Parts: sequence; C-alpha cells; structure tokens
Amino acid sequence: MTVAKPQSLSLIDTFSAGYRVINQRLWVILIPVILTLYLWLGIRLSFAPFLSNLRDAMQRAVASLTTNSHEQEQLVLAIQNADMRSRLALFNFVPILPPEVLLVNNFPQTSLYVHDLPSVLLAILVINLLALLLSSLFLALLAGAAQRETLHMRTVLWRCMTAARDICGYWLILIGVGLLLGLPFLALSVVLVMALPDTVMVVSLAWYVVLFWVYVYTGFAIEAILMSRVGPLRAIYNSVNIVRRNLLPTMALLLLSFVIVAGLNIVWLNLARTNWGLLLASVANAYIGSGLAATRLVFYNERLALWHSVS
Repeated sequence: MTVAKPQSLSLIDTFSAGYRVINQRLWVILIPVILTLYLWLGIRLSFAPFLSNLRDAMQRAVASLTTNSHEQEQLVLAIQNADMRSRLALFNFVPILPPEVLLVNNFPQTSLYVHDLPSVLLAILVINLLALLLSSLFLALLAGAAQRETLHMRTVLWRCMTAARDICGYWLILIGVGLLLGLPFLALSVVLVMALPDTVMVVSLAWYVVLFWVYVYTGFAIEAILMSRVGPLRAIYNSVNIVRRNLLPTMALLLLSFVIVAGLNIVWLNLARTNWGLLLASVANAYIGSGLAATRLVFYNERLALWHSVS
C-alpha cells in the first residue's frame, strides 16, 4: 500500500485557499478596519515641537533630495507635521491604509504634541508594544482559521502572548546577527566609499541585495511561529528551508502580493477623497490585506507539509 504524498498547490490555489480562510471568519477583518478608522479619526501624534529643534539638520538632509528651496521647505514641514502613529509602528502586521491615503481625506483631528527625546522614546515603545500585541492577536486568529481550529478566548490570548514573545525574539536574533556580521562590512563599506566616492552606488546596491535576500529567506519565520508554534530559532530554520526548496513559488507569491498592494493603493487614493469612499477603502483594504496574510499562512503550511513528506 502506498501513502499519498501532499501535492504542491498552484499559486492561484494558494490565494484561493487564503481567501477561503478569511471568508470562513470574516469578522477577523474588524481588527484592521477599526485600526484604520482610529488612525483616520483618532488623536494624532506629532513630533513637531521636538523636530523643530532639529530643523537645520533636516534641511541639510532634504537638500540632498532636491535643490528647489520651496520644495525643501515643504518637505521639512511635511516631516515636522506628520502623524507618527503608523510610521512608528515597526511591529505592525495588521493591514491598514498607508498614511498617504489617509492624508487625502484630512478629517479634522486634535493632535498630541511631543516635545523632548524621552517622550519620543516612550511613544515609540508604547506604539510598538500595542502594535505587536494587536498584530499577534490578528495573526493568531488567522492561523487558527487556517488550521480549522475552534479557538476559545483563553487559547487565543495565550497564543497571542506567545507569538508576541517569539516575534520579539525573532527580531532580536536578526538584529544581533546583523550587528555581529554586518558591522565589520559596514566599516569596510564606509572606508571604501571614503576612499573611492564613485563606488557609493555599487556599495549601496550590494547592501540592498543582501538585505533583500535576508528578508526573503527569513520572511516566513512569523508564519512558522504562528502555524508551527515553534521558537524564533526554529522558525528561522523552517523559513530558510521552505524558501530554499520553493524559491520560484516564493518569489512569485511576494511579487504578486506586492503588485496587488501597490496597485490597490492607487485605487484607495482616489476613493479616499470622500468620507464614504475612505470608509469603503478601509473595509476593502482590510479584506484584501487579511486575505494576503492568510495566503502566506496557507503557503507556509502547505510547503511545510510537502517538505516533511519528502524528508
């Protein structure tokens, strides 16, 4: 008697499976919808008083981008007056409308102003802690739906906290290894650029290529944490092996996801000109973005089963 081995799904089938996950638990998109509406209607966070002390440094920085004095002034003002809530949320994995879309519909809001460096650091810490917890809850619910589990609230909260811990561990490992291996090469790059200024583009491109492939090969570590419920080291190991065995499908998944998000952002920009249009864009973006997140979970789970079947 032969044992049936798992078959690799096509990319279209993987996307279809991801959106079936969302359709089975459609209420999960309430998390990104509510978060987007909060960013649209809630109290903004402004670093304008703090950044005003760094105005000269910002002007020198933007001078490298444009020689037009009016454009420089407008860019400095845009940086000073930007809403920092979503821009600071480095640990956010919930699909929300980008800040430039929300800026199209400039709904009247009050702002919370930050004046000094300790307050800036506190804001960064609080925002990322909240973003990490909310993202872990969102992903834990998606992972449970992808694995067709009936989750109780206590189980969801436990997995949320565990995922938050392991995601932090994953980033700490990446940062630690990056500093250990990257600092000598960073120093070498600085010396090379100082000695040969014409090599700045080549050095920058080399760093971009390295960081891109690190992102690609470790990119499914979060999915491994959620679906396999493993620690950060094992999650990175799983991610690297799955990408190594499925490089072309992985690149196709990433490219198609990028095209979908980038293309729809143009649609959201046009819809956001009215209140009802921005509300529609918030719901549609939450649904599509949640489906893409579920698709990554399905892709990881299906390729993991295929890997284990042949090992």
